[in-house]
Parts: sequence; structure tokens; C-alpha cells
Amino acid sequence: MPILTDPRAKIEYILKSDRDRPANDQGVFIFKILTAALWKKVAAHSDAFDKSQTGAETLDCAIAVIKEVLVGWRNLKLDFDLNKIEELLTPAEITELMQASIAQQIITVEDKKKLDSPSPSDTGSSVKIVQE
Repeated sequence: MPILTDPRAKIEYILKSDRDRPANDQGVFIFKILTAALWKKVAAHSDAFDKSQTGAETLDCAIAVIKEVLVGWRNLKLDFDLNKIEELLTPAEITELMQASIAQQIITVEDKKKLDSPSPSDTGSSVKIVQE
């Protein structure tokens, strides 16, 4: 089954501000893989984010994306609860997390070329995919 359609597959992301910390102190955010239907919802929120007129609107759109795709976290002081995301992160971190949740799942032109032309070398992945 292709990894992007495997419902058990997840993507992990560490905020830039945590990357210099010891591994056990790095907050790890876990996203589900986007299906086409979920991608449409996320894209609508992302479009609204781009067109927002106020800071509050911008944050509301970013939080809406996060609530669609975030399925867990590790190494944080709070148990996972989507309703606590606003208490847990700064506006900049919320925006980073929203953008990462989308960017981590977009196939770039370069990635498409790699998929279209088989290569004997293993190029590796910049995204950490985990199976449950």
C-alpha cells in the first residue's frame, strides 16, 4: 500500500525552537497523512489564512488546520488535547506547525521526478514516517 494512503502512517515534526534540545526534551507533534478529502478541508483553511485581514483571523485559520491534522504529541508537559493548543504554543509556533503539516505532505516537482525515474541509489527521506 502506498505510504500516503496507509491510514496507519503518521508524520512527526519537531518545532525549530526545540531542535537544539536533547531528544527527550524535544516536543514531537504527530500528523496524520492527508487524504484527498482532508486535503480539501486543509486547503480551504490555508487559503483563508493567506487572505486573512487580522492577526486573530490568521491564528484561527492556522489552528483550524492543526485541529484537522494533529493526532498526538510526545515529550510535552500536557496530555494530548487539541483544545489546549492555544495554551501550549506561541502564535509563531502555531503558524510554523500549520505550515509544516502541509509542506511535509506536498510532493515537489523534484520528488515527482524521483518517483517517475527509478534510481539505483537510495536518496532517503526528509520526512519521518512512522507506522502504528
